Amino acid sequence: MLQHEHADATAASEADRLLVETGASPVTSWRALIRYLALCPGDAGVIHMLGHDGASIHVGALYHPVAAARGLLLDLLATGPHALIDAFTLRALQTGSSFRVPIYSAELLRLWVQPEFGAYLDRYPMTDLLVVPISSGGRRIGALRVWRERPDAGYTDADVLFVEQLVDSITCGLRLSNARLHQI
Repeated sequence: MLQHEHADATAASEADRLLVETGASPVTSWRALIRYLALCPGDAGVIHMLGHDGASIHVGALYHPVAAARGLLLDLLATGPHALIDAFTLRALQTGSSFRVPIYSAELLRLWVQPEFGAYLDRYPMTDLLVVPISSGGRRIGALRVWRERPDAGYTDADVLFVEQLVDSITCGLRLSNARLHQI
């Protein structure tokens, strides 16, 4: 229980820092969050947001610490808005549940991602995925996916809990900031 409370306090504190740093702007907050998560418990990540119609999906933010890898992700995104969407992101959007996916086979992973994403996997093989839905006001608005490219470490239950709490704290902070703007 104490570990859970510590993770919650750490996530809330980090969310507050990110919101202050970005001025609670949704676009910059999601970018700061994915950058933080790519550098902290992951190696890279992407945030997918549902469009206002609730059916379309677009990339809200992506990050990789290696400029060439980040450039490749951006090039893939330029081929079409759905190039970075995969079955894992769709599952999180449909179920509202977070989950981890250890990658035991690159060939098997290719069955679950867009064919264009194979160019990325050829250069930067994934070893583990963590997917967390993003909800606001009781409805799902997106999904966050971070991944590891190092075989030495998989995600843990504590990682899942921390990322869920961080996402929830950011979403809550953005809702509060938006409510304050509408009161003015």
